[in-house]
Amino acid sequence: MRIKKKYFRKLSESSKIFIIFIEIIIGLICSILSLFTFKEIAEYATSKNIAYIDDFFSTFALSIRTPVMTEIMMFFTHLGGLLFLSLATLIISLFLLKKHKRETALFIITMIMGIVLNVSLKASFDRQRPQLSPLVIESSKSFPSGHAMNNFIFYSLLVYLVFHLTKNKKLTIIAGIFSMLIILTIGFSRIYLGIHYFSDVMAGFVGGFWWLVTILSVAYSMILFELLSPKLTLEERILALIKKILNVFGIKTV
Repeated sequence: MRIKKKYFRKLSESSKIFIIFIEIIIGLICSILSLFTFKEIAEYATSKNIAYIDDFFSTFALSIRTPVMTEIMMFFTHLGGLLFLSLATLIISLFLLKKHKRETALFIITMIMGIVLNVSLKASFDRQRPQLSPLVIESSKSFPSGHAMNNFIFYSLLVYLVFHLTKNKKLTIIAGIFSMLIILTIGFSRIYLGIHYFSDVMAGFVGGFWWLVTILSVAYSMILFELLSPKLTLEERILALIKKILNVFGIKTV
């Protein structure tokens, strides 16, 4: 293990560039595939091809309702709510800000834009909520599920940060299993409570995955660009900053 860590620390810059390039390519492939999958779910969400699946899961959820189960599902659906995610994002961002400014910016931007994207998609598809004995009344549209999408982004980002900042495989696996269980339970709670169709939740998961791999691909592309850019001396950086400030005030520089 020590030899392996030592090897990665001694990787040449060209090797790092190659690894980042491969990661970007994989990210773009995953982005395209997930976008295509989301498109397919969106097209068939209200058709006969998938309607029976929605009906099956809604009927199944209705058949297993009990007072205790309902309390548990209410807890998880509140756990995945926008208020909790906003507070959790704020706390984690404050914790990371001092030593990991880039990761903090990535975390905040990804979460905020993910929420905005979900709201935009809901308005675009304008799908009505299920009418089969809902236990909670929601005023927003149904497709895709905001809980499924936002929580997928949040908990997947947590797993990414755990691995990125600690490089601890065991801790990452534990965080991954925990996050997967939370994500799936929150997603199921939306179907159980009659708030969403199965296809809404699946579209939320796929949409969250698409946004996550896309934003990470962009972030890694910026890192790659930085590695390929010529290194500036301190004096050159100061001169470049002065030129930018002068340009803001309309003073042209050569």
